[in-house]
Amino acid sequence: NSGCCSIDCGWSHTVVLVEDGTAYGWGRNHLGQLGLVCDDKIVPNPRKLSFGDKEASNRIKTIVCGSEFTIVIDNENEIFSCGWNEHGNSGTAQNDEVIPSFSSV
Repeated sequence: NSGCCSIDCGWSHTVVLVEDGTAYGWGRNHLGQLGLVCDDKIVPNPRKLSFGDKEASNRIKTIVCGSEFTIVIDNENEIFSCGWNEHGNSGTAQNDEVIPSFSSV
């Protein structure tokens, strides 16, 4: 088991990075801010984050949460974001777009 090395919070969600590079998130997901494609608008317990077909395990080096979005940087310096792109916060071209799962920026 690995210990927590980084934690960040948005308005109503939390993401934790553990020492092995795995990320977990919980809290509100109604705007995709956890990057979990599911019917759960609220995730009450930590859930492992994933990126497309690959699980996040051993890939993540940095996590940052905004009010209703999350950005991560992996070990190859690729940036992924999810959540509400209000004012372009998530780095995609479309303002006010909801990004329900982690997408490469």
